[in-house]
Amino acid sequence: MAVRETIQQFSGPSAVIALAVIIGSVLWMTIRHQSQPDGPVVISITESYFTVDDGETYFAAAANQIPPIMVEGEEAVVAYVFRIDGQEQAVYLEKFSEEGKATLTAPPEEPAESIEDQMERDLMETPYEPAPSGRFLKPARDATAQWVPAESKEGIDIIRSAAESGRRVLP
Repeated sequence: MAVRETIQQFSGPSAVIALAVIIGSVLWMTIRHQSQPDGPVVISITESYFTVDDGETYFAAAANQIPPIMVEGEEAVVAYVFRIDGQEQAVYLEKFSEEGKATLTAPPEEPAESIEDQMERDLMETPYEPAPSGRFLKPARDATAQWVPAESKEGIDIIRSAAESGRRVLP
């Protein structure tokens, strides 16, 4: 009962201390909550790495260009650079077909059917086969590798392998 008697003896200071702890806790939780973003963090990428030599070397250029682009008379494609074991290196390359470029630059079309109808149709179609995007990938620094559609099993394997190998580096 010594604790209870002590609290009763010093009830004024005990109340002040308890109130201070409560106010401090509320303030700490409020400040902590405000410092964390409510939504997703948006990263604006203004530059990408490009290469003209299959990823052996790469350079930064404006990211709003759809590869392949012409740079000093040579065709350049996007190089996805990763840090692996402390070393930065191009891991895979990206380019688009002419049809893919046209799709990316065309104004959006009005859908011929409602979103609900599209979802129902998509759910009924099996197996799922993604529409060709015109986006092609290949491993970097491999002159014998062939360009494969990004949505193909081989394309997905290239991306998965890169993600497992290290951390992407941005210019």
